[in-house]
Amino acid sequence: MSNPVLYLYGRETCHLCHDMWADVRIYLTQNQFNYELIWVDIDDAPKWQALYAQRIPVLTNEVHTVLCEGRWD
Repeated sequence: MSNPVLYLYGRETCHLCHDMWADVRIYLTQNQFNYELIWVDIDDAPKWQALYAQRIPVLTNEVHTVLCEGRWD
């Protein structure tokens, strides 16, 4: 059975996106959650730009339900 997946939508030039990436990884490690965290650059697809351009960073689950946006809290 594979690990569940979390997606972090952001941009390479976004420091908040990189901060959330680090915060989520620390949280998962500290709590021993076995999730796969995948970085998704919204500039790679117009669909992602349309959905998330003004909201990044955005963390979603496997079915793309938004779990958190802006800051990890």
